[in-house]
Amino acid sequence: MKQVNSIAQLLAETDHSRMIIETTILAQDPLNLEIQGVCGHWSVKDIMAHITAWENRMMEWLNQIIFDDTGAEFLDPELSSEAIDAYNAQIYRIYADIDLQKIKTAFLENHQNILDYIARLPEEQLFDPHRPRFNGDHPLWHLVATNTFWHYQEHLANIEKQPWFQKAKK
Repeated sequence: MKQVNSIAQLLAETDHSRMIIETTILAQDPLNLEIQGVCGHWSVKDIMAHITAWENRMMEWLNQIIFDDTGAEFLDPELSSEAIDAYNAQIYRIYADIDLQKIKTAFLENHQNILDYIARLPEEQLFDPHRPRFNGDHPLWHLVATNTFWHYQEHLANIEKQPWFQKAKK
């Protein structure tokens, strides 16, 4: 997994990886975006809702940790396998009946929100080894990477394995 050590690198990697997954999704036949089985039983539509929800949750968590100064200990139960599975199932239920275009619009619009949010984060809080850590002993920038560029790369790989996958034109 790609490692970064500054807000500038975090922004660049997030933007680059997000543009790749967005370009890939936009290159697909819209009819294929609702075919289940891309990631478990999820479709690309479900993946877009899933990514958007986790990006938003990340911003809520970082607000608590950094700006409300609550520390990161509350994340440990939130990041258990059971809690993640439950949240993913909840996201799926909430967005299952929402129109593809609404999901896609929210997904595309959230990208700039994420970049603006990351740009405002205090670098020392994310990268200083003596600052709050989460999920064992990970620096806070891992929370950003897990919910942005590492996450995009994970689901891009799911999409690229589909028999209907169309490589984006450059």
